Amino acid sequence: KDLTSNISGQINSLEKYFSIKENNEKSLKEIKLKIEDIEIKLSSDNLDPTDTLNFSNQKESLKIQTNKLRQEIENIESENFDEIDILEKDKENLELLPSVGAVINNKTGDVFDLNADNTIDYSDPSCIVEMWNDQFNCEEWFNALHTLDRSVVDRVLNNLK
Repeated sequence: KDLTSNISGQINSLEKYFSIKENNEKSLKEIKLKIEDIEIKLSSDNLDPTDTLNFSNQKESLKIQTNKLRQEIENIESENFDEIDILEKDKENLELLPSVGAVINNKTGDVFDLNADNTIDYSDPSCIVEMWNDQFNCEEWFNALHTLDRSVVDRVLNNLK
């Protein structure tokens, strides 16, 4: 349950991404309908040249808006790619280690610190195997593990060795 709330917190920290993407996708659908409506009007045989020009200009303007919205979606996906990729691929593989304020990926051995707001900090992961091999610098971290957290870490280490 705690891990789920931490993942939810991480999703909340990506709220801007999800909001922009959702709004842009909604706008793209609306524009597509407008373009289809304009194409129907342009296919009419009884349009005067002024109407044809106006509808053609509207259609071009809507296509430009479409391209801008798609580019904005691509940019925001690119900016948030790492967080989204990890969140989507690995949320089933993450286990909370509350005694050390971290989350461990039980498949890869990546250890992520938790931020003060309980979101996961994906920016600087540590590798549990490397930590184990560097007992001099990581002894305090391993000593701080609660018995229940220690069993999770031991299981992950055994699976990766």
